[in-house]
Amino acid sequence: MAKRIGNFRFVHLLHAIFILTNLITGFFMLRGIKLFNIHFTSGILIILVPLVLANLSFRRSIFFNLIFLRAKDLKRGNPIKILTKITAMMLFFLVMLSFTTGMILRLGGGTGIFNIHIFSYKTIFTIVPIHALLAIMSKK
Repeated sequence: MAKRIGNFRFVHLLHAIFILTNLITGFFMLRGIKLFNIHFTSGILIILVPLVLANLSFRRSIFFNLIFLRAKDLKRGNPIKILTKITAMMLFFLVMLSFTTGMILRLGGGTGIFNIHIFSYKTIFTIVPIHALLAIMSKK
């Protein structure tokens, strides 16, 4: 169990580093500095690293362990864990939306897609602190 928790924290640390890299490079790209390759690479790693590492470190799939609600959480009525899972699912779909719009922009399509890409990032960075606080509260 301790190894799993260590891997879980390691996955979250790597994920946070890639998210910060992506946020900082995206901000500088809006200012006109050309950092596209770093932004693109960190965007892909935001998707791949948690999926690969979490699947290696958990018995079941990442979707079962990290996103879907378990019946025992619903029976015990632990609202903090339920809200943590709900925010995790929201973040998962927002990251997928951002990734998809980023790939469309990379391929040169869509004029209004950039606004959706920026909106999804703003929404992600509003939900991340809420998700982190709920996760910390659920550990106590």
